[in-house]
Amino acid sequence: MTPTDAEIIISIAAQAAVVDGNRSAAELSQITAAAERHGLGNAAAVVQQASTSPEDVGALSNELFFFFKQKTAYEIAVAVCNADGAADAREVAFLQRL
Repeated sequence: MTPTDAEIIISIAAQAAVVDGNRSAAELSQITAAAERHGLGNAAAVVQQASTSPEDVGALSNELFFFFKQKTAYEIAVAVCNADGAADAREVAFLQRL
């Protein structure tokens, strides 16, 4: 996986964290852990960028090209959405766009 792939995945996760209107410490913990697993040293900057200038998650997912990378992004987003309790309707709608 390239650094660009990792940034896309963490951008998707960051957007997943705020889709319900609240980014919790548990969600940030999931994002940080995912960033570390994928060797992304600038996770805080990626999260900040994704939070202030969100991109279309479907388009981001399509940039990953390979199914396993898209699956990784989806699984991390699911973990983030469920980190502070069951996913609400906004989070489920977000996940469906991936």
